[in-house]
Amino acid sequence: MGIASCHQLWEEATAFWTPKGGDLPKTEKERIELYTFLAKSVEYFSRKVSEGILCGAILQVAASAILRFSGNTTIPKSCRELFKGIRPKKKQLRFCVGKERHGIPEGLIIFAGRNQYAHWEEEELRDELNVRIFEKLNAAFRDDRSVDLAFDLSNPTMHIYADFILLGVLEWKTYGAYLRGMKELLEVA
Repeated sequence: MGIASCHQLWEEATAFWTPKGGDLPKTEKERIELYTFLAKSVEYFSRKVSEGILCGAILQVAASAILRFSGNTTIPKSCRELFKGIRPKKKQLRFCVGKERHGIPEGLIIFAGRNQYAHWEEEELRDELNVRIFEKLNAAFRDDRSVDLAFDLSNPTMHIYADFILLGVLEWKTYGAYLRGMKELLEVA
């Protein structure tokens, strides 16, 4: 509910006006819509850190479930490039599960998102696998104007990326979506 209440503010903002890059309001009605958008946006962005922390906590729970219940011990063919030159740890292999999104298994997306969230105050991800996953996500979303910098680890305006991982990449916007996603990922009936 906390995540939904934050996200709802953004949906309310974009219901009034959607940024289109360079389009300035021409009529009084458009100016009012823009000002309403800006007011709702300010309210949304004031809660952005809270949204990221809530999403990060969910990624932490998901990562714990994968560590506990995933029995994967191999690198899938699709992940060989991500692991090139890296000696995989047993723990990392457990995350090579789930359907692929942008060429990365959901488990590894959770792995990188959880690690970034858990260590965001250190300002850098030291594990090369995490960095490669974020680079691949950054490339996948480069042309999406709404999230084009959301996975760029060098972006000085970003601190916690968990909300973009959970809501944007995994598309787990409700508890039901999270539960279905985790059951599919862990192949639980």
